[in-house]
Amino acid sequence: MDLVNGMWGVALLRVQANLPDTLPGQNVTMLLFGDVAIENAGGTRASITQRIIANTNLNVRGGPGTTYAILGVLGSGQRAVADGRTSDSRWLHIQRDEGSAGWVIANAITATGDINQLPVIGANENPERRYGPMQAFYFRSGIGDAGCDNVPASGMLIQTPQGVGEIELLVNEVRVSLGSTVYLSAKPNQALTVGTLEGHATVEVNGITQTAIAGTQVQVPVGEDLRPIAPPLPPEPLDTSIIGLAPVEALPVPVTIPPPIQPPQPTATPESIILPELPTSGACVIATANPIFVNVRSGPSTSFSTVGTGLNPERIYNVIGRTADYSWYQIENGWVSGSVTRLGGNCANVPITYTPPTATPTPTATPDVDRMPVYHDIYTVTVRAETGAPYVLYADITGAQTDGCDYPVETDIFREGTFVYVDVYRMMPVDAICPSSIIPYNASIYLGDGFGYDIYTVIVNDVEGMIDLRVK
Repeated sequence: MDLVNGMWGVALLRVQANLPDTLPGQNVTMLLFGDVAIENAGGTRASITQRIIANTNLNVRGGPGTTYAILGVLGSGQRAVADGRTSDSRWLHIQRDEGSAGWVIANAITATGDINQLPVIGANENPERRYGPMQAFYFRSGIGDAGCDNVPASGMLIQTPQGVGEIELLVNEVRVSLGSTVYLSAKPNQALTVGTLEGHATVEVNGITQTAIAGTQVQVPVGEDLRPIAPPLPPEPLDTSIIGLAPVEALPVPVTIPPPIQPPQPTATPESIILPELPTSGACVIATANPIFVNVRSGPSTSFSTVGTGLNPERIYNVIGRTADYSWYQIENGWVSGSVTRLGGNCANVPITYTPPTATPTPTATPDVDRMPVYHDIYTVTVRAETGAPYVLYADITGAQTDGCDYPVETDIFREGTFVYVDVYRMMPVDAICPSSIIPYNASIYLGDGFGYDIYTVIVNDVEGMIDLRVK
């Protein structure tokens, strides 16, 4: 509000909806008012691509993380087209010449340009989704709104065109599906708020969803960077003291601010739920890691549809199968993610019951008869976690190489359940003559993301380190 000039900021955006049959004029309306900032994170993926070359043999995975299944290998020197990235640019989505697609780690490729210019595909998004301009964006509303009489708090109104169904937006990496009129606000270290004025809105983070009907709102806790740090909270009555003055009359179809309603209450609140204690022997069982319902899906990925009412946090379920990388577990009526659950009993012999249908045979490596691996001596392994669940893990190691030869250090990482195996070595000619010296070696090794609430053991050249994420 500019008191001197009597001006108050309003911006109107028309955005093409992700609906293939949308007619001219049937666009999503975004009405921004007050102290707001918005940054586009979408684009036309077909026109924003880069050629890449693999610097070494790279696993091509079904998702952006080492917990996803390996679909094939991009050999050293092979080329592909990158058409998307994760928000931190650690992983790239690629299309290969033979038509297959997948994800590769970004620090092991050479790109023709700046990979940060590629469109963002959220870590929990189906790679086949296409986010056009302003269908994925970062958004912040006023931090210091004065709360003056007759002046609404800063925010954004979004209205979908009538009669064309539901659209999907990626807001601060939170998936919001709506066929309605909603109010958005987002403040650092507080929350992204989605309030529904008419229709409905579904909010999803890490496979956990909450739905706000008219008269209710859903909040997602966010950090300083406005990205989610926890799943969406259950719906609550709409805060009309904040939303009541929003300029709804400027929308293409004016709506009336609905009275706040009390959403249907679950039979138990998170505070009253006592998580069941899991057995240490017997058949393999699974339960939620937190006192909230967990989505059950028709397949082992967030790209599959949800099934039923979800995993009840007060119950224990029998495990009948798993994926090869232990990231998803099968129960009687579907699949649940290992990152938001706990295991009990003897799970070592759970059979693999899902194999990715698009798996590509791994090329057989030609033995290198002229070189051999020389492994480092490792003295200590310290495991640390970053970000909130699911966690990113690193191994800080100290050690030494046993000679004075200067050959590139190579690192192989393999994850199996709660164990991560790391080999640190150099490939050296069998006839190499090296100085007789010991060279200290310290490194921080990125182990991957997607680690849930559990105890993890990291073994680097037979030296162990452990971390307990159940107390994080």
